Amino acid sequence: METVNLTAQGTGADSTRNLTVTPSAGFDLDELVDMRPQARRLSMRILRTRELQGIPRKFNISFDNAGRLSCLSDTNDIGFLATIVEENPDSVEPGLWCRIALGGITGHKDFARDTGLLCRPEETVDVSEAMLRVFVAHGDRTNRKKARLKYLLEKEGVAWFLDRAQKKLDEFGSGVTLTRLDAKYERPRTPIDR
Repeated sequence: METVNLTAQGTGADSTRNLTVTPSAGFDLDELVDMRPQARRLSMRILRTRELQGIPRKFNISFDNAGRLSCLSDTNDIGFLATIVEENPDSVEPGLWCRIALGGITGHKDFARDTGLLCRPEETVDVSEAMLRVFVAHGDRTNRKKARLKYLLEKEGVAWFLDRAQKKLDEFGSGVTLTRLDAKYERPRTPIDR
């Protein structure tokens, strides 16, 4: 099954099952980056890391390529949205980055919030793991309806959560530093031709 990217591992217990990528990834002429490799790497990391097996069944993570179709990152617990950073006064290197959104829940009319933070596409897997580990350590698992990132963010605050995630990244020795930048220094998303 693994040769065709399928697995039954993790299906009998709670673990993150909802890793989504833009549906047109890999063939969208307007995509900035094909994020399928990041989703595959994260899926394998979760499946092969015992400490990450306690993630709730509805915990969602998305990887949006910024092409013609969106994977609706604003309804996910963690969303990575590819973007092009342009010249800016904050000394953030121009080029390809991913903007990070947190705390969305489908059906609750509560959309993910832009954190103001960026990471490189190749860093999204490490960033996801750090955030997942913070959630596993501090999220409410006593009530299945409250076992979502939104509720931890409401309880402790976004700054608290991001600080803990950065500390996890530092513990891993990942070399990843979450970078803050105002979205006005990003190229606008490609509009869909009508």
